[in-house]
Amino acid sequence: MSEVILASSACRTTITEVYQSGSQSTVTANNCGCEATSTAPSKYVNKIITDGDGKITVTASNIGAGIDGNVVTLTPADSAGAAMVYAGTAQAINRWICGSQLQGTTIEAKFLPGSCRG
Repeated sequence: MSEVILASSACRTTITEVYQSGSQSTVTANNCGCEATSTAPSKYVNKIITDGDGKITVTASNIGAGIDGNVVTLTPADSAGAAMVYAGTAQAINRWICGSQLQGTTIEAKFLPGSCRG
């Protein structure tokens, strides 16, 4: 599972920079330059997608029953821990919400690293 979480690193960096600079008036889904939708980026990651507010969704593969085909999400959050909405102005991402079922994660928490359980 560590490789699945690690696969989101490039997207987290890119999205953090966009939020901090406010350099784009809008962000569209799968347009951050870090996604992998047509070719699996690794043996354990099938695809990586993003949405217009910077939520990253990583689909796992070749790990085992209960995990393959399921996703883990990472969502930018403000200082109160609420999911952020990109507004086209400079904003600071305080943390990333990782592994929250409320944000769309379908992999059971028991399979996720301790730092990625919502």
